[in-house]
Amino acid sequence: RLRENSTFEHYYFSGGLPDLLVTHEGKKFGLEVRELYPDESRKGSKKRAMESNNSQKICAIADKYYELSESTIKVNFLGRLENEERILSELNSINPDLAEFENVRLEPFRGCVLHVTKLPLKLGKYKRWTYVSDRVGWVGELSDGLIQEKVNEKSKNIEKYSQRISDIRLLLVCNPGLNSGKFTYTPSGLIDCGGFKEVYFLSYPQSVCRLNS
Repeated sequence: RLRENSTFEHYYFSGGLPDLLVTHEGKKFGLEVRELYPDESRKGSKKRAMESNNSQKICAIADKYYELSESTIKVNFLGRLENEERILSELNSINPDLAEFENVRLEPFRGCVLHVTKLPLKLGKYKRWTYVSDRVGWVGELSDGLIQEKVNEKSKNIEKYSQRISDIRLLLVCNPGLNSGKFTYTPSGLIDCGGFKEVYFLSYPQSVCRLNS
């Protein structure tokens, strides 16, 4: 609903403000955003850190591939990624005469599988490659306890934010497309907003709900 007739602005002030200033139907409110990782500790989420590391490795492989090849491809990775040289060698050995959208399966070394699709040249240096192993896993259930913990954590900043804007809301987000966020949540109506006017939960990009009753 916020997308309709709404504008979003990032804050870049030093005084301490929420992540976004939202204007909706002529009214403004501050929106604080917090991603949820159930395995998160004081050092962060190990799963999310691993996903980020794998993404960086794949981006580096894609960059080097297009330095040597003009053939546009999409790659889905499974398994190990540590031998970049072997992976690049296998990708550059693909038959350039493959038909558009033809698929091939490659195994550069034991434990590493690549599913490659030839794409039209007009797509240029297509780099939206995927590490499937970070996207296939069990779906868990978020607890009220974890939700409340993150609300309480963010509510500590409300007094500071309220010096600039009185209507402050919180958006909690998980991304079930990745293992670090592959969770569902069934609202219980028992969440204490901790001073926020509204608290929302977004399971990106499928659904959003309000947690306060």
